[in-house]
Amino acid sequence: MEKEILRLIQEIGNNAEDISPKQELWDTGILDSLAFITLLEEISFRWSVDIQPTQVPPERWKNVQSIAKLLEEKLAEKGENNE
Repeated sequence: MEKEILRLIQEIGNNAEDISPKQELWDTGILDSLAFITLLEEISFRWSVDIQPTQVPPERWKNVQSIAKLLEEKLAEKGENNE
């Protein structure tokens, strides 16, 4: 999951070609509001998970690792709700 999120952010982020999973995305300008919206749309499209950013603490969007963990949690919740 982390590698997929990393590749996605490398595609949509600003100057994100050489980022690491722990690198801060907002303070470095890799994510801005437009890239963030694109990220949410891609997550929704690729994993069929709707994440409302206003319902998630900002630190969950800090880096690739935290985003991957958030997505894994949302996918697990979705799986539990479908059973």
